[in-house]
Amino acid sequence: MLEAIRQMMEAQKKELSERMDVQKKELSEMMEAQKKELSERMDAQKKELSEMMDAKLKPIHKHLDSIDERLETLEESQEEIRSGVNSLLEWAEECGNVIKFPLPKVK
Repeated sequence: MLEAIRQMMEAQKKELSERMDVQKKELSEMMEAQKKELSERMDAQKKELSEMMDAKLKPIHKHLDSIDERLETLEESQEEIRSGVNSLLEWAEECGNVIKFPLPKVK
């Protein structure tokens, strides 16, 4: 009689184990489907956010590009001015020596 009870318990245990395995598999599949759906939604949101950021930054980059162009022009002009000032200082020093009136040296 104990053997019959043990066999019945083993049969029920096996049946329960099989049912749990099926439920585990179904649950795992559901979780994978939800994970995939969430991943796709997040990717879409990332793309949308990236596009929004690019749209917001585009005018800023355009403005910075114009500032860079103006700065390059100023640098070129500054080099020309420095060259002209140095030439004038040299000329003033030579003139000061010629007229015997020492002009103060500019540093």
